[in-house]
Amino acid sequence: MSTYVVGDIHGCYDEWIQLKDRIEAQDSEARFILVGDIIDRGAKVYEMLNWAMQNISSNGKYQMILGNHEEEKIRWLQKYFEYKEEPGASSIVIDDMEPDNYDFYDMCIHYRPSDQQLKNILNWFDQLPYYKEVCVNMQKGKQRFIVVHSYLPSECVNKDGSFKKTSVKDSNSAVINYIRQRLKNSIIWHRDYWGNTYNKVIVVHGHTATVSSSCTVRGAKSGRIWFNNNDINVDCGIVYREHREKANLAAIRLEDLEEFYVYDNAEPEGNENKEETVIYKQEMLEKRKRQKKQVDSCLFDEEFLKDLW
Repeated sequence: MSTYVVGDIHGCYDEWIQLKDRIEAQDSEARFILVGDIIDRGAKVYEMLNWAMQNISSNGKYQMILGNHEEEKIRWLQKYFEYKEEPGASSIVIDDMEPDNYDFYDMCIHYRPSDQQLKNILNWFDQLPYYKEVCVNMQKGKQRFIVVHSYLPSECVNKDGSFKKTSVKDSNSAVINYIRQRLKNSIIWHRDYWGNTYNKVIVVHGHTATVSSSCTVRGAKSGRIWFNNNDINVDCGIVYREHREKANLAAIRLEDLEEFYVYDNAEPEGNENKEETVIYKQEMLEKRKRQKKQVDSCLFDEEFLKDLW
């Protein structure tokens, strides 16, 4: 069984099904991990959400990580149900809510889910994990990967490269819970472009599309998976394809780092070829090149909570 990590889908349901079917046609036992952000912006958010709630499970063929867009909807839906519990407010309907930051509110107005359906959505979002840890057999031996939505703080990594579970586990201490909530927030919200210094684990994530200038100015190829110092960004910006012709939906197979794309225009251009790409991946795995990491002074400021895309 091979493991495929899929970038941010953002309601691009048709492209997801196309990519999934293409992979499963050649690997019927494929296992998928979606890095989150399956909702907002896209044309078929409702269809994508329904598919996910029917098919994704914690350890099944289809799995998923919590994204910042799902986390935002948790807070938005929680507020809705809190309003309904106030005295004399039981008649409140979703129409009475302030719109969310994207288009989930519009989706609710259009499809009219019942309160029970909204609770089901809330509960489903709320049970999604912050990370997935995967060890696979590669040609050079075993390799550990940690899949998160956006970023992996050093406080969450043990010396052996494994995820430090206690770093995000709830505690009886208000102070410790405050720190741990900040770590959770950084896992799903923070943007990091410098790779990582963890020499025993490779981090796989999405969150910032490689079609964005934030990535391309640092060496990413627009619309392609970005290999960056033991850090792999699989968000190729599919939802922006109307405005960015190279935008794509991508998956990476962890066992050999083979890349899969919905659109063929993600092929390397110019003097770059597949052989050179393979060599670069091997160097990333074998050399474990360590790089001094630039510390983002805004990591724990409210500013980093803003979704810039």
